[in-house]
Amino acid sequence: MVSGTLSALEDVIKKPPIINLGGDYSEGGVVYALPTDANRSSYSRLNKLVKKSNKSDDNNSALRMADDLEKVARKGQQHKVWKKIDVISGKKKKQSTSVRDRLGQLIADPHAQKERWKEYFSELLNPPPREVDISDLEDVTPQPSF
Repeated sequence: MVSGTLSALEDVIKKPPIINLGGDYSEGGVVYALPTDANRSSYSRLNKLVKKSNKSDDNNSALRMADDLEKVARKGQQHKVWKKIDVISGKKKKQSTSVRDRLGQLIADPHAQKERWKEYFSELLNPPPREVDISDLEDVTPQPSF
C-alpha cells in the first residue's frame, strides 16, 4: 500500500467520535453522534480519496508486475514467467491426496497411504523373477568374437 492510501485510511480511522448526549448509539463505552450532513460529506470525501488512491496503487502494482514479466521473458526464463503468471492469475495447483488400495477403494488414513506407496514402489522396483525358457537357445549358432 502506498503512503498516500495509508495516510487516507488513517484519517478515516482517527476521526474522533462525536459525543451525543442523547446516547442513541454506543459501542464499547464510546457514544457516537447520529450522522450529520457534515459527517457524511467528510466521510464521503475521505472514502473517495481512499478508493482513488487504492486504484492508483493497483495500477502501479500491475505495471511493476508487467515489467518484471518482460525482464524475465527477455532472459529466456520461461519457468519463472509461468510461475509469475500463476501468481497473478491466482490459480493454485491442487495437490491430489487420494490414494487407492488394490481394490480401488480410497484410503483416508495418512499412515495407510504411506504403506500403500511403499507397497506400490516395492512391486514396481522389485518385480518377481520371470521364468526363461532356454531350450530355444540351443539352436542358435554362436557368433565369433574378434
